[in-house]
Amino acid sequence: MKKSTIFKIHRYLSIVCLLPVVLWCVSGLTHPIMANWFRITPAHRSAPALKIDTTKIQLSLKQVASLNNIKEFSNVGVKTIDTKVCYVFLKENKQVFYSASTGDFIKDGAEKYATYLAKYYLGNTEANAVSVKVVSSFTDEYKVINRHLPVYKVRFNDAEKSDVFVHIASGGLGTINNRLKRSYLWIFSNFHNWSFLGDNNTIKPFFIFTISLSTFVVGVLGLYIYFGNRKKYKKRTKKADKLKRRNVHRYISIPVSIFFLMFSFSGAYHAFQKFEKYDLNQYEPKEQFGLKDIETSIFKIQNSSKIQRLSLVKIKEQTYYRVQFLKQKTATYFNSNSLEILKKGDEIYAKERALAITGEKEVDIKETNFITFFENKYGFINKRLPVYEIAFNDSENTSCFVQTSSGIPGSIVDKYKKREALSFIMLHKFHFLDFLGKGTRDIIIAFAILSVLLILFSGLRVFIQIIKK
Repeated sequence: MKKSTIFKIHRYLSIVCLLPVVLWCVSGLTHPIMANWFRITPAHRSAPALKIDTTKIQLSLKQVASLNNIKEFSNVGVKTIDTKVCYVFLKENKQVFYSASTGDFIKDGAEKYATYLAKYYLGNTEANAVSVKVVSSFTDEYKVINRHLPVYKVRFNDAEKSDVFVHIASGGLGTINNRLKRSYLWIFSNFHNWSFLGDNNTIKPFFIFTISLSTFVVGVLGLYIYFGNRKKYKKRTKKADKLKRRNVHRYISIPVSIFFLMFSFSGAYHAFQKFEKYDLNQYEPKEQFGLKDIETSIFKIQNSSKIQRLSLVKIKEQTYYRVQFLKQKTATYFNSNSLEILKKGDEIYAKERALAITGEKEVDIKETNFITFFENKYGFINKRLPVYEIAFNDSENTSCFVQTSSGIPGSIVDKYKKREALSFIMLHKFHFLDFLGKGTRDIIIAFAILSVLLILFSGLRVFIQIIKK
């Protein structure tokens, strides 16, 4: 290929990519700014650890179900609202609350509990909630990174007009938005993620991938042009009394081109992975339970007053109460009829869920690890904790990270996704600088983004100069 042709490709492809890359840079710059100087810090990081007052439980789950003609349900739970202990039945993806002392239906029970959780995470028990709505799908305001679905969006009438998204099944926090963050989300969604192209797995990834790859090609061609003509440029520089616009562009681009290539390559690689839909909530267990599954009251066990969370699970066609006791890392599993404890029940359930989700065989399980904090192989982006890592000895090195409290995986990765994830966290988010601290890392990211903008605008000046000639 002729050098003049390479020059033209570099020049005109740069103009095609200019506006998208500027938008990516500007919106990308808002990320470290919001993460450091305008970050919303919730009052609490984990669900409230409330001890159930068993003296207020007068009826069993089965009795309450019979009183309210409930024959089938997807799961059960126990919560406290305004000092009242309530049983929760999950029916048709809705949490329905009943008094554990009278069996009466509690009107707006889910909304009341969601409001309690929202105030807890907001850190303001006196805050006035003006609306409570169910959010059953991810939106520009409640993004897929928040993982939990369905959630309740509680809007408060405070100075910041705060929206708190809570997952009442787990008691977990989805996210907190305020006026400033909503503006940031709009900018980031439209300018960085290109939400204006709609929610699909074809058009949007295609355009982002194409522009990102083209940007990478522009960077590679620019380096090729410079190093292929370096001697010629040096001679011209020596003769020139003053650096011309082209030389300014070249000498800015060479030292910071590494950032240009890192962002564009990892962005293209990340977009390529988006052609395959990645919705982990689709793996939520679809079990159905009946009265025979709650024949014996779980509150007959010792230490029932220390129960923090309760649910039902099926392991090898047997129904178990999954009980999370206060200050206990792993859950305990009781046979729903005999109340006999299943040894290592949490790990056994994690393995069964991983097998059901991945379609792998039990003999292929290589190792099992219990993860209680975020790390490189299971980062903060996955949100769910604690999880069990079930690693398989298959050709793709598959790992399934199962959250046993929900039965939903926090992440499913194979060797291909591991490579892409490593590319994104290292080349796009600069996690190789974690040892410097998050604040320092974000400052370096901001510097890298500004450097890329400098390359773009110095190149634009050259293009305008050429047109004028």
